Formats: sequence, structure tokens, C-alpha cells
Amino acid sequence: VAWPMQLETEDSPSISLPRQDPDSPSRIDPSLLKGLQALVVDDLPDVALVLASMLETAGAEVFCETDPDFLKEVLAEAPGYWSVLVTDLHMPRTDGAALARFAASLTPPVPVVLVTARPDTLDDRSLKDFAAVLSKPVSGPQLVHAVRRAVDAKTLQSISPES
Repeated sequence: VAWPMQLETEDSPSISLPRQDPDSPSRIDPSLLKGLQALVVDDLPDVALVLASMLETAGAEVFCETDPDFLKEVLAEAPGYWSVLVTDLHMPRTDGAALARFAASLTPPVPVVLVTARPDTLDDRSLKDFAAVLSKPVSGPQLVHAVRRAVDAKTLQSISPES
């Protein structure tokens, strides 16, 4: 840290640091996900907690789990309560693609955001199961904005007249 030797006067030049744009995608608005209920599942507890923390930073209420089969039970009990599901792809017993198909079969369907280290293992058919696919490592703003878009798209679908 460097401190100036003398106080700035009107005659002396001032240095100003660039301010971060509040609408910048690298900044997380703490109210962007306010009112949303998110489910997060990853078989690695530390990863699940980090993803949950990212969503909580943006105002979401988050239920975090490492067992995808238990998460299916939670989701099935009250699908209308949950705004979004964030999942890993490769997990024991139930993978993220099967979980996404299950979430889509519920009434109402729950949009799914995939966060995976192996997006290259998905085929075109599997990609359609997800509202968004993000590669690990994912940043907080990437995840938060993907969740916001997924929830907004679901809302638009539910209020649009069917063609």
C-alpha cells in the first residue's frame, strides 16, 4: 500500500480507478435469484457446497445434496416448489441426464442446469434435456446468470399460448 506524501489539492492531478459496471456479467447481483428455490446435486460434497454458495450469494434458497436418488424423491414430493435444479453429469447410480429427464417429466417440469467437467460426452439428444450446460470450473456469475435465464425461459413457456 502506498500513501501520498501530501494531500491532494485542486491543482494536483488525481488518479481514479476504473469502477466496475453494476450490470457487468462478472458481478453477482445479490437479489438476482431472490425468491427462487434451487436444488443442487453433485456427488462431490465440496463441489455441491460451492455451487450452492454461488446461488445463495445471488439470493436463492438452496437445498444441497450429494445423492441424486434422494434428490429425485425431494423433487417428486413438490415439483411446483422448486425453481431450478443444478446437477453434475457423472454421478453414481443416477446420472445428470437421467435426473434431467425425470425433472422434465414432472408437473410442472423443473428446468435443469448442468455443470460438468465433461460436456464433450453429451450428444445432441442429451443436450436438449438441459436448459443450460456449463463447463467446470464454473464461475459464480456464469452459474447465476444461467439459472436466471433457465427460470425466465420456464416462466415464458408457461405464460405463452400454445401454438
